[in-house]
Amino acid sequence: MVPEETPPEETPPRRTSSFARSAISLPGRAWRRVRAIRRRSWIRVAAVVVVGLVALTTAGLKWHEQPTFCSSVCHSVMAKYVNPYYHGSNLDRIHEEAGVTCLQCHRQSLFEDLSEVKDYVTNDFTEPLPTAKVPNSVCLKCHISWEVLANQTRDLARNPHASPHGEPNCTVCHDVHGPQ
Repeated sequence: MVPEETPPEETPPRRTSSFARSAISLPGRAWRRVRAIRRRSWIRVAAVVVVGLVALTTAGLKWHEQPTFCSSVCHSVMAKYVNPYYHGSNLDRIHEEAGVTCLQCHRQSLFEDLSEVKDYVTNDFTEPLPTAKVPNSVCLKCHISWEVLANQTRDLARNPHASPHGEPNCTVCHDVHGPQ
């Protein structure tokens, strides 16, 4: 009796990418090298994308702090506040000359910023805009203290910063965006 021949074991076909099927035949080691290079290329592309996004975000946040952002993005609403900042004669112009930006006094949370964007996009706001509630602590970051202010205005007939009635809110007398 003749021994039965065992059929040769079939090796499963190798899965290759469409790039590999269309390219010339390379030995196994070369393909591993090609795949490693392609993997490193994707890592480089991802790194460039991440760095680009970080740079754009940083630039956007920096621009967000400038008065030009307010008049460029929400121009129809904010122009009446931003234009005097650059060309007016009120306290906003004096603040501009001192290098004080809008957000140094009007600091808000991200939620408040997004809420304002929603109101602007949906046209759900009233004009004139409500007066911002700026606490004295914001003013005193630059103007130091009531004692310093009283000393600076000591030559006035009635010194408003040396009031016997305590420390009123700065915005009671000082409307930064309006005449004094």
